Amino acid sequence: MITLGKAWASAVALPMSLLAASATAQTIQTTNVATEPVFVEGQFRGCTLVFDVILSDTRFRAGEETYAAGSLTLLEANGNLGVGLRLGLASASADGPMEAPETAYLVVGTRSGQSDLRSSFESDVPGYRNFAFGLGDATSEGLIAFMTGEGTVAYTRQGGSAAQLFTVQVPPEAAERFYECTGDLLRAVQPSQP
Repeated sequence: MITLGKAWASAVALPMSLLAASATAQTIQTTNVATEPVFVEGQFRGCTLVFDVILSDTRFRAGEETYAAGSLTLLEANGNLGVGLRLGLASASADGPMEAPETAYLVVGTRSGQSDLRSSFESDVPGYRNFAFGLGDATSEGLIAFMTGEGTVAYTRQGGSAAQLFTVQVPPEAAERFYECTGDLLRAVQPSQP
């Protein structure tokens, strides 16, 4: 006899998997990924992964190709760690200015790091917005996903509430450099005890 739980799981397994695939399959191409350490006043304070992605914005632009440029940073300040996400958007088919998203956060499966958001503010670079996150579970796991080769970012545009997702494909060399840099940062923040 099939229980209600198994029947429900069987009934929704295919449609849910198709939904999940369509939500994260909006990336057309990751065009650039680079990793670099962050220095503040000459001191090693973080690790950044810079990315450029072309995606199909089905949520806000009727499938228009959109250029997303951003960075993901693990940063130490006063002995505390946090995650920064900077994102700007533009039409990939027309010369136009970058546009800052309303919101942006990391996604892992069906969980988002939006609740880890501590602040957001306009970047010093026009058309970008900065988002600062605490290290909650979804944000931490999202950061780790970038270190293992594929991370997902969600954003909304002005007036939108449902997010557009895209995936950043991180080449193995860049993922390894990001992983090694964050390991160095963690060792610097929490030196080994004698």
